[in-house]
Amino acid sequence: MVRELSAARVMRCRGIIMQVLHAEKAISAGRPPMPVDAVVLRSILRQFGIAKTPDLMRDQLEYLRERGYVRLEDKELSGAKALLCELTAAGQDLMDGICQDDTILLDD
Repeated sequence: MVRELSAARVMRCRGIIMQVLHAEKAISAGRPPMPVDAVVLRSILRQFGIAKTPDLMRDQLEYLRERGYVRLEDKELSGAKALLCELTAAGQDLMDGICQDDTILLDD
């Protein structure tokens, strides 16, 4: 039961990340979508009680990158570091329902 809960929580974490990145793309209204800082994603996930550690969130972002759903870019400007995340075409297909992935829990 504990293992199932952990798996469901990880799947939900991935789904929330995808939904946030999809929302940014949807509100871009003709302009290129802005990448989302991983700090923002972590704040949103913490509000859901998920991914309370940076390592867990980073692991899920890497998982989504390996699946081809997100693009990650480490940036540094004036000493400030950021991990920027954005949806790829494959990620958009997943969010549009063109493909499915049983390892990501998305809201209907």
